[in-house]
Amino acid sequence: MKIADRYEPTGATSAGGMGEIIECIDLHLQRRVIIKRLQADIEARRLLDEQRALAKVRSKHVVQLYDIVELTDRRKTEKAIVLEFIEGNNLGINSFKPIEIISKFSGKLLAALKTFMLLESFTVILNLTTSE
Repeated sequence: MKIADRYEPTGATSAGGMGEIIECIDLHLQRRVIIKRLQADIEARRLLDEQRALAKVRSKHVVQLYDIVELTDRRKTEKAIVLEFIEGNNLGINSFKPIEIISKFSGKLLAALKTFMLLESFTVILNLTTSE
């Protein structure tokens, strides 16, 4: 079943915080894309706001918005956005663990702070001895 006569689902889908993600092949340009549609209980206004924001941003750190399509497989028409496919692991909900990140880098941060404080102390001592 093609979506918008152009996108062929690959079978890979997942659900995120805002909705469903469908991995597809863009048959016109022969590239992998993601189609994102909102969960039924989330208003379409959020999707429209996201579309507008993505259309204005050009950065290697932000996925590109390729298209806006209409889906009609739920007995009603709803809009979805077609986004650039990014290769990688699914982060999943609650996969970001700041405590693990902090503990991983806290030793390096502490060493850097000690070095800075030591240099600051030497600077104060040098200033005191040269001002006399």
